[in-house]
Amino acid sequence: MGAILSGLAACAILVGAARAQDGGQVGEVIVEIVDNEFGVGGVARGASWAGIRLRISDASSTARELLVRLSGRDPDGDTPWFEQVVAGGGEREAWTYLKIPTDLSQQEMLQVTVFEAIATEDGERAYRPGRFLARVLVSPRVVVPISDGLIGVLNSRGSFGLTQYSLPSNQGSYSPLANERTEVVSQLSAEQLPDRWMGLSAFEALVWGDADPSALGTERPRAIIEWIERGGHLIVVLPEFSQIWTDARANPLYSVLPRVSVLPVSSGYDADRLIPLFDYERRTRTLEIRDPSVVVRELAPDPRAGEGEAITLLEDPDGRVLVARRIVGQGMVTLIGINLNARGFLKYGLPRAEAFWNRILGRRGRFASVSELNDPTTSIGRLRAMSRLREERWYDDDVGALIATSGRAAAALTLAFVTFAVYWALAGPLGYAILKRLGQERHAWVAFVGTAGVFTAIAWSGAYVLRPKKISARHVSIIDHVYGQDVDRAITWMSLLVPYYGEATVRVGEDDPGRFHNVVSPWMARKATVRGGRFPDVRGYRIDARDPDRITFPARSTVKQLEVIWAGEPLRDWRMPRPMLGDQGQGVGASGEPALTLDERGFVRGVLRHDLPGDLTDVVVIGVRRQASVGARLGGNLIVSARAAKRLRWAPGEEWDLSAIEASAWEPLSQTLDALVPEPRGVLATGEEMLFGTVEQRMLAMSLFHMLETPRFGENSAASATIPRRWQTHAWDLSRWLTQPCVIVIGHLADDAPAPTPMGFGASARAIPTSGRTLVRWVYPLAGDPPGWVEDEGDG
Repeated sequence: MGAILSGLAACAILVGAARAQDGGQVGEVIVEIVDNEFGVGGVARGASWAGIRLRISDASSTARELLVRLSGRDPDGDTPWFEQVVAGGGEREAWTYLKIPTDLSQQEMLQVTVFEAIATEDGERAYRPGRFLARVLVSPRVVVPISDGLIGVLNSRGSFGLTQYSLPSNQGSYSPLANERTEVVSQLSAEQLPDRWMGLSAFEALVWGDADPSALGTERPRAIIEWIERGGHLIVVLPEFSQIWTDARANPLYSVLPRVSVLPVSSGYDADRLIPLFDYERRTRTLEIRDPSVVVRELAPDPRAGEGEAITLLEDPDGRVLVARRIVGQGMVTLIGINLNARGFLKYGLPRAEAFWNRILGRRGRFASVSELNDPTTSIGRLRAMSRLREERWYDDDVGALIATSGRAAAALTLAFVTFAVYWALAGPLGYAILKRLGQERHAWVAFVGTAGVFTAIAWSGAYVLRPKKISARHVSIIDHVYGQDVDRAITWMSLLVPYYGEATVRVGEDDPGRFHNVVSPWMARKATVRGGRFPDVRGYRIDARDPDRITFPARSTVKQLEVIWAGEPLRDWRMPRPMLGDQGQGVGASGEPALTLDERGFVRGVLRHDLPGDLTDVVVIGVRRQASVGARLGGNLIVSARAAKRLRWAPGEEWDLSAIEASAWEPLSQTLDALVPEPRGVLATGEEMLFGTVEQRMLAMSLFHMLETPRFGENSAASATIPRRWQTHAWDLSRWLTQPCVIVIGHLADDAPAPTPMGFGASARAIPTSGRTLVRWVYPLAGDPPGWVEDEGDG
């Protein structure tokens, strides 16, 4: 009978969960998820932020406000409540946001609860939950592996060939002929985009086709622009009728487009000459240019455009600009003047990712269609058949070890062990032996009690001395600066030591979100799986779902691991590298101002200085000259001509004359990057992982992840290679900068450096003492230098 009752109870729970998935209510409120929008397009990835689109129906006839709470998980077993307040009465849709647990599965259900919102006098928390009104359980439709990238496509007629990035290997979730697999979320509409940048933060790029930008409303454009300023890449493919994009009044994204004039080319334009740009194998001989939907437009730079506002990326053989770019903060907007929705492109499966999109996105490697990969008679099909299981190497997995605060605990354990050992010896055999030698055995009990008292005092005194008394944090950070832009960005992972019990508050950035909505959230390691709790008193704590710039969490006189993401105006105390005039007049640009340039060999010329709070070590300077010629068969080679040089240490205030770097010190960037991908060691045991190189090498590889070496295939030999992996730094890849001329400097601040992220602790927002490692990355954009075209079809 007990088994039967248990089974019935389990069935009831399952039925209840299934109903709640569709919508749950108590009385007058119904809440449900809209069109499976758990993540953009119903796609989510662990360890990333995501938005959930809810529909809330309130039958109440009185005006009131509702508190919507989404319950997440953190590694301590506590429950972060991602909350927001919405107006009640009637039906409305609302986006709410959360940091997804690292180990989220497609089967896991998260709870959304709705309460009456009760106003409070607490400035930190203007509302508290009142009467319970409704509950719903939600789960993602698709959860991609944490190692996969994400690209969104807003287009009703396919994905412009981008799905070639999403095809997996037979042996695992990685690209068959390249490295990282990218999930392409296609056929999105403007209405499906979230209204906060956090909902887009998992995406490396958005490719916009025939979707109507005027349907964005008011909040979504702000979210998209903030996502771009924080490092996102918006790519606009001009449709057949492009007037909406050139209308400043109708297009809410007009202000971030490249400053170009969109000009039609002559009716007799031979679009077939562009085929090498889309397919360097020349499989397709015609785009059927008589089809009126094949529209090519010239993107003529506006002569009034400022630096970085109209960069020429690609031209046709006659010098007409086909692809232009604008730098916006830490990100960029790329405009493509060719209607890739034309029937000729769709018919022949163009453009091919490796020929065209690698040049736009900044990627490396070979990519193919499903039919080619599955056809053993083609060269690509044969290569795929050669591919073996690849060994994983994780390049952004150092955070946990680097922020660990084990030193004080180790000292305490050592003291305890030594104290007990000496106490045991003196209170036991050694003490008795000494008394016996002195003929004082009758005082053994007195000596024992005295020894116990002395060592008790020592133990308590040691515990008091070693007990932390001030807040402190151990961190790993990344800070990025693009020269000429008014936005810096940073991310900090930290172990924050709070030396008391109760509650603790951390905030990031300014009190008023204003232009940027900064983020602080609990951090969970890649292999952390928490279903119970580390502590017996697990509790819930509140995070504002729409403005998560502060967090108040349970404090237990131990550490809390947090992730902080910040963007804002450049920090005064972090004066990044900048061009200077040298003592002998070197480093002068065409305008007479300090500048960096590249000579005909690709060597960087000019003088740099920084005033950061410490020496930069293991510095790498990269000069990116131009892309390889259009039509060149690149295979697994880099798409750009670039060189790199290294320096061990660069002190603050020191002027570095890059012109003085010897020619022999400049090596091809491919040589630098290929050294960061090790040869496979052999078959690893189940669950075994192996790090490669130093922390500095792994951080450099993580910074240019899409440009790492891809598998090398011999004509008759199978390819056994490593597979580079990452799980929390997809949005921090600088590879897109290798599609245009620029100078990149990457270096490290020492282990005792403060965190660059502006953070405050407690109600007074006092500064948090931090120490740790900071990766500094600086980009200096140069004028556009589009590649030429391979004239001979057999060349390349």
